[in-house]
Amino acid sequence: MLRSRFLWQVWTVLGVTLLFSTLVFGFLVATQVERDALLRTEQTLHNQAGLLTETLLPVLDSGQPLDMDELNRLTPGTIARLTLIAGDGVVLADNRKPATAMDNHSNRPEVIAARSARYGIEQRYSDTLQQRMFYLALQIQSKQGSQGYLRLALPLTTLEDQMAALNWRIALSALTSGLVLLVIGYFLAYRITRPITEMTAS
Repeated sequence: MLRSRFLWQVWTVLGVTLLFSTLVFGFLVATQVERDALLRTEQTLHNQAGLLTETLLPVLDSGQPLDMDELNRLTPGTIARLTLIAGDGVVLADNRKPATAMDNHSNRPEVIAARSARYGIEQRYSDTLQQRMFYLALQIQSKQGSQGYLRLALPLTTLEDQMAALNWRIALSALTSGLVLLVIGYFLAYRITRPITEMTAS
């Protein structure tokens, strides 16, 4: 049985096919899980931005920078990074850094996207926080006609760590499943090739 060249050829084809299918399935699962997690993050930030809009519209109307302590008092319990940006890109408030020390944000990708699509999202590295962040900027307008953007952001570190752990578990499961399938594939290949091998031998 072990010396049958045809058996090994069939087993190799079955084994490669089974391993490839397992790895592709694992990749697709990990990709879908990551996509779902990012979508939930986007929905959470969008909902939170909508709830905070009314609170921050008076600050937008005033056009004056708001210090961090006052901003935190107005928005208690806000875990995400919060930035209020005037229509011309001037930062009016931020809960991680003094607004007066921040650059003009009119060229930020999420702000540019929000100008034409109501809100914009972006994943990129934050020089202020020194980590990758998921940004969502919502275009807002007060009854007085003041226009601006309310931007929220959450770190991607936790999600990336979770995805790395998930990818490791998927890879381990794929390897284990692949080995089991290889054994099963060997016996299947043996059953397929055995009649042919016996006919050839006779």
